[in-house]
Amino acid sequence: MIELQVKDSRGNVIRHQLGEGKHRLGKSVHSDIVLMDPHASRYHADLIVTENGIYLIDANSTNGIWIDQKRVQSKVLLKAGDSFSIAHLSLTLAKALHYFALKKGKQYSEREIDCNHANPGRLNVLTLPKGVKGRTKRQMNSLSAHQ
Repeated sequence: MIELQVKDSRGNVIRHQLGEGKHRLGKSVHSDIVLMDPHASRYHADLIVTENGIYLIDANSTNGIWIDQKRVQSKVLLKAGDSFSIAHLSLTLAKALHYFALKKGKQYSEREIDCNHANPGRLNVLTLPKGVKGRTKRQMNSLSAHQ
């Protein structure tokens, strides 16, 4: 079992125990894990917990997901001990030491996690899908240039 630790800018930590399956992260009350940050998207990302690892999938969020100051545009394979940022939140995956409030995940398809098995954990290149709203291609390229 995996534990997701969400730390805010004040140092407050909320722990979520995640069972196998798909867990939606976002600031919407309909998310499985509600992110208390105004800069997070309503539906920001999915964490899919499998026997083979934990897949982090960006849901075309406005401010993105960051690992080691590099923006993740689509999917990445993570493991216990890895950290990532969403808005002003620092999220860390850890092995759960105690079992008390397990969140069972939703069903997911193998197609959702089919990514770079030859290079697991490799960050995908910043690409802009057609019809991206909010930021121009030049703004997005300048963001990636500062990484």
